[in-house]
Amino acid sequence: MEGEISMTKLLVLDPGVSTGIARFEKIKYEQQIYWVLKCIGTKDLESMYDGLVRLRDCDLVVLESFSNPFTTLTKEATATLELIGAIKYACKLKQIELVSQPTSIKQGYLLYAKQLQAIIPLVELTGTRSKHSSDAIAHGLRYLCKNCEAEVTKIVKVTRETQSILN
Repeated sequence: MEGEISMTKLLVLDPGVSTGIARFEKIKYEQQIYWVLKCIGTKDLESMYDGLVRLRDCDLVVLESFSNPFTTLTKEATATLELIGAIKYACKLKQIELVSQPTSIKQGYLLYAKQLQAIIPLVELTGTRSKHSSDAIAHGLRYLCKNCEAEVTKIVKVTRETQSILN
């Protein structure tokens, strides 16, 4: 297929004391390329650090960058900054490409992200559902739509059919 996307697995993280996670995978179905939401969830700091040691099985990580409207750093803000540094270091060690996005960039994708999160019985759940997991989905949708010529409607459509497609 002309212009085929070489990346097949995308990990998206909304880092913090409670980190949102979304994982998308590219599949080919009936001669079409689709991006399927495979996993969402939220993990605490300890689980995230344990997971970074085993970070693998992805071609690219999209990371929400840090934004602090306050003049002093809270305990949670400091923990978030430390986690972002650890994620960047893990990606460097594992030679996984990393893309940072500002917090505000997800706004246009949150409605679609919440729709995808609502159909969670069709995908794997890691930890719990939360605002952070829908934020991670929104960042993933933004990346796919702007960098991989994916269509949000195709992602929503194929995710609803994931069980029959992938089984």
